[in-house]
Amino acid sequence: MDKSTAAATATEKVTTWVDKFKSYTNLDGFSERFNISSQQFIEVIAYLGVAFFVGFIFKKYSRSIIIGLIAIVVALVFLEAFEIVTIDWVQLRQMTGVHPQDTISGLISMWVELARTHIMLVISMILGFFIGYKVG
Repeated sequence: MDKSTAAATATEKVTTWVDKFKSYTNLDGFSERFNISSQQFIEVIAYLGVAFFVGFIFKKYSRSIIIGLIAIVVALVFLEAFEIVTIDWVQLRQMTGVHPQDTISGLISMWVELARTHIMLVISMILGFFIGYKVG
């Protein structure tokens, strides 16, 4: 077998493998099957991947993450009580969209409505997080 025949055979195998991979990852086929656009499908996969990573990291380092968050909150409250640090609560409320007259039930209903609007992304995030948590 000469070099040109071996190269042609190798190229044919790679092309066949690439074509098989393309057939498995046919975005248009998935889009038609689930009745979503290719852009929405890519968003769902991206959210699934990020949530998988977060779930994986959370399982490995959850104790450290929780202790770190509690320490940061306690430190900020302590530093603000002694007026070493000033937190602009008005600016913080404007950034988060939470107003002083909002109640817990109002915030929960707002978050539930947001989740209903983006249900596919929420489901993909939950699945990704739990899969990452189980793998981690």
